[in-house]
Amino acid sequence: MGFRRVSYLKVYAIFCTLFILYLLTSEWENEGSILKHNRKLHKEIKKLKKGCTSRGYSRDYQDSDEADPIYLITPTYARLTQKADMTRLMYTLMHVENLHWIIIEDHEEKTELIIKFIERIPTNIQVTHLNMKTPSMDKLASDDPNWLKPRGVQQRNAGLEFLLEHFEENTEGYIYFLDDDNTYDIRIFDEIRKIEENQVGVWPVGIVGKLRYEGPVCSNGEVTSWFTAWKPDRPFPLDMAGFSFRLENLFDAPEARFKQRIPRGYQESHILTELGLDRTNAVGLANDCRDILVWHTRTEKPRMDAEEKLMKATGAASDLSIEV
Repeated sequence: MGFRRVSYLKVYAIFCTLFILYLLTSEWENEGSILKHNRKLHKEIKKLKKGCTSRGYSRDYQDSDEADPIYLITPTYARLTQKADMTRLMYTLMHVENLHWIIIEDHEEKTELIIKFIERIPTNIQVTHLNMKTPSMDKLASDDPNWLKPRGVQQRNAGLEFLLEHFEENTEGYIYFLDDDNTYDIRIFDEIRKIEENQVGVWPVGIVGKLRYEGPVCSNGEVTSWFTAWKPDRPFPLDMAGFSFRLENLFDAPEARFKQRIPRGYQESHILTELGLDRTNAVGLANDCRDILVWHTRTEKPRMDAEEKLMKATGAASDLSIEV
């Protein structure tokens, strides 16, 4: 009789243990489902916010903490208009939230001019200051045409390497190659944040390629053709300012780099191909590729004739201690 009671107690204890384990497992599964559901909802909310780019909603999105970072890679080099160009660019960027501006000087060391310039950049813009000297054999001579040699190759690569070294654990965000003398409408950053996984966002660029504009022709976001006068058979016949992609694409192809010695006009096509992207990955942005939101402007090289005349006539020119 006592033996039978003990057996019943053992069976009862085993049953209770199994029942408790069942309840706990169910609770854990439910909790996991809830977490997955919450993550999915969070992702959908972010997608909806990225779609709100009309005039009435754009500013709300830019001011939101939900905006994924845009990493701006900007090569710059010493010249009389450098500070003016960088200042103009800064006053555009200060109106956009969650930017990380990577400034790479073409110099053997960081210059005092850019160091002091960075001190004036508003704190809402995160800044990284790098330097990478272009080898003398790859630099343009003063009388060379701009198209003779590609510029900014080593500097853009330094920016890509910085991202690979510091953001492996968080690959959310976008990469945009931001030249220091172009002109940008802040709406271009709304467009960049629409780019989804494994896409390259593309749009037309104004005043480039000896045309009023150059870039993709789109229908309902699909790129149907390319408007360009220069080698339309290129994998991506567009300007450096006319595309952006997600940071995760770089981590999927960590060896992707620009190259100094490739055919003229192929820098953009080369880097996108190295990233494993082709025309099928292109998605047309900027109002179905009908809005020009970036212009390939170029600051005119200033003439300094009067400085030389003053020096000859008076023995003194402008005060070189005054930073221009």
